[in-house]
Amino acid sequence: MRPTPHLERCPYLRQVLHSIGATWGRTRLMRLSGQAEVTPHVDVNYYWRERVRVHVPIVTQPTAVRFTCGDAESRTCAPASAGSSTPGGCTTSSTTMRCHGSTCVADTVGGTGFWQLVARARPHGRVSPDWQPTFVPHDPSSRSALDFESENLPIVMTPWEMRAHIAFALGEALPHRNSRR
Repeated sequence: MRPTPHLERCPYLRQVLHSIGATWGRTRLMRLSGQAEVTPHVDVNYYWRERVRVHVPIVTQPTAVRFTCGDAESRTCAPASAGSSTPGGCTTSSTTMRCHGSTCVADTVGGTGFWQLVARARPHGRVSPDWQPTFVPHDPSSRSALDFESENLPIVMTPWEMRAHIAFALGEALPHRNSRR
């Protein structure tokens, strides 16, 4: 993982990612046009056992974009929304082709600053007078250094990882009348 020339030309985006305090993996900008839909989904494969997906809204339109996560629904997207293992999606209601939502979608294994933000988070829909979203003001002189994963898919799994994955899969499996426990 390393920054592309496109990310190098986005100093404010780098500054926002830096403020989250994470080690970054796959990161991309995504856009939704009119009548677009991201169907509810859960990212489930080896890569996701140790990562969290973060959505950083760039453009949102509360009247045209609907975000979902499980049973929760929102017309606005918070300044940094962490992904979960709950099915989520997004739809736009307008028929025009202009951009209705753009988001930086970034995958992370976390980091000290990131886990501190998670610890201070509030559940969706819960009112908390002492919690406020944090706006990251643009600082044109900032040259924010980002930490990137050096490798995100090992060629060979360690025995410990293999045991952990098997234990996880067995823990999620439903009992069957032909199985022995």
